[in-house]
Amino acid sequence: MKNPRNRKLSAALSIFVLVGIAMIDPRAQESATVSGKVETPDGETKEGLKVRAIPKFFGVRAKTRRLTGRDYNHTTHVYSYRIDHLQPGAYEFVLCDGLDYRPIVQAANVQPGQDIKITFSLQDQPKGDGRNAGELREEDRPAGEGVPVFLKHVRSGCVVAEQLTNKKGQYEFLQLPGEDYVVSTYEPDWEP
Repeated sequence: MKNPRNRKLSAALSIFVLVGIAMIDPRAQESATVSGKVETPDGETKEGLKVRAIPKFFGVRAKTRRLTGRDYNHTTHVYSYRIDHLQPGAYEFVLCDGLDYRPIVQAANVQPGQDIKITFSLQDQPKGDGRNAGELREEDRPAGEGVPVFLKHVRSGCVVAEQLTNKKGQYEFLQLPGEDYVVSTYEPDWEP
């Protein structure tokens, strides 16, 4: 015959383990959804549009939804998007076109089970008088011609310009709006 004290201890540990798993497992929490549309100024389809949900808390990765021609409605001239399974918390939702349009950032608090609707309207990227230039080097010599260089907008994480280095390993981005940028030699995965 088993000791009743051991059975109580075993039952208490089982309940503790189950409760602990439910608290840690993100699937046990009720998730939320963000969906909406992206309006283009000229009613044309655009390549490279991305909507990203960037959490403002630790332990959760950002989610990206790349928009394709299947997401475009030729009657209404808008893209539709949906990002599912967001954990509750504060997010920044970012629309990035890449090169032609200004990155758009919208903040929202996501509640369990909520379906948030966000509409983005693309706006032309303003030209400025800013300049970012430099030379890529490998050890003590220029990196050479044809190395891809990406200019990334810091707040949104969007790549806003790209080019290849010249024979001397130099690059130059002109007419930049007065914002903060980071230069990278690989295409960043959108992490701000």
